[in-house]
Amino acid sequence: MRHAFPVIHAAFLATLLVAVPARANEIETQMAQCSDRATDPDSILDACGWLFDSGRLPRYAVARSYASRGIAYVRQEKYELALDDLGRALARNSGIAEALIHRGIAYSHTGRNVLALND
Repeated sequence: MRHAFPVIHAAFLATLLVAVPARANEIETQMAQCSDRATDPDSILDACGWLFDSGRLPRYAVARSYASRGIAYVRQEKYELALDDLGRALARNSGIAEALIHRGIAYSHTGRNVLALND
């Protein structure tokens, strides 16, 4: 039994070497799907949700992911959800023009025309 630990340790390391790149690849795949405006809104929402739930979303991508999810909500006419996410995106990065435009659209559809004009 003296040699069991090194064998188990080696097996664990081998699993990590395979799992970590696969996990990183999955994050990249989901990030691409989350930001792909050409895809259907449900797929965007699934991908962005997966990223937020994973806790592994890179900091630089948080604002863009909120913006993508907010825009998908606008496309689904879920304006209150859109306003929440677009507000989060703009709080993190006020320079995301698409988020500003779509927040204005969501404000307009919810009857908040003054706020829509401000955006």
